Amino acid sequence: MEEWAIFKCNRRNPESEKVYRSLNEKNKKLLDEWLFEKSILSKSKTRAGNRKRSILKLYKFLNKDFDKINYKDYVFVASAISKCNRGVKQKNSDREFIKRFLKDTFEDWEKMFKKLELLKQEIEGEDKKLSPSDLLTDFEIEKQIRAANDMKKKTLVVVLSISAGRPEEILKLCFRDIDYNKEIVSLYSSKTKRKRPVPIAPAIPYLKRLEEESGARKDDLIFPSAKGKQMTNAGLNYLLQEISKKAGIKKYVWAYLYRHTRLSFLITKLSPKVYEEVSGHSLATGLKTYAHLSQDQIIQEMKEKVFEVEELPKADKHKLEREVEYLRKVVLEIQETNKKLLQTAQEGVMSLHNSKDSFVAHAT
Repeated sequence: MEEWAIFKCNRRNPESEKVYRSLNEKNKKLLDEWLFEKSILSKSKTRAGNRKRSILKLYKFLNKDFDKINYKDYVFVASAISKCNRGVKQKNSDREFIKRFLKDTFEDWEKMFKKLELLKQEIEGEDKKLSPSDLLTDFEIEKQIRAANDMKKKTLVVVLSISAGRPEEILKLCFRDIDYNKEIVSLYSSKTKRKRPVPIAPAIPYLKRLEEESGARKDDLIFPSAKGKQMTNAGLNYLLQEISKKAGIKKYVWAYLYRHTRLSFLITKLSPKVYEEVSGHSLATGLKTYAHLSQDQIIQEMKEKVFEVEELPKADKHKLEREVEYLRKVVLEIQETNKKLLQTAQEGVMSLHNSKDSFVAHAT
């Protein structure tokens, strides 16, 4: 039995599609009918793609007809997902779709697979979440911009890092969504079903130059694929990883990391209302998902807002530092003077002792 499948990104010939084409007519029909049924209530293309890939992973792992799956197979699958080197969210996604597929495929699934208890969702621990060190630094983003070999890629990195937009929002952007005068971009999300204006002043020069150099029309996508169509999330991640590799960045980079990085910064700077407008979600969601605060940030806020310890202005701080340095020198001079006085006193005492001994010897 092989390890749980991880489909590598290949924009021209996705690995998952190779598995799909290898299905016989019976398995293909069963899968297609199930996917169509699920698509009636779930309109998300991203979720539809994830659903299909999870079931294709199931087939690749077992290499047998779907309707022949038994309890032993189910145990092997549950074990393989638990042991695979993927994040909790990815593993939970596979568990969710496979569980639903088995329920819909086998009428006696409760008895046959013992209520599918082994495919329960895993709770993500604190150690699995992003830490401040996982986020991108300003220096790393600058390295990516320099490493990008054309204007479209440079602009992509800048827009992702400034706008805090979701990948799907960035990939849907057309030049008509940019207001150069107000220096804002209108981001539309199928998740919230509305547009929101986001200030992106540092990205405006890049966008202007890209539009001029490409000769694009207002209705054209800003970041299309090589074929001129909307780029996929997988394609976007592949592109960003290539840029990061060229820039010499060792950490794992994917499109959502830019959103995490930017929102982690904005949540400490903006008022709750403005934060919610820019991010496209509630402050509660932001605090739970995007507030990757470092220990230093927590200590600083506790000092300022709980213990009411005020940070001195730089000028006052430098003045005090100079005074402390002056006093340190004075103390050292006093210590040196005391040391010399003590040494002189000790020499005087020794001299008196020597004189006394000499006097006694002379008297006798």
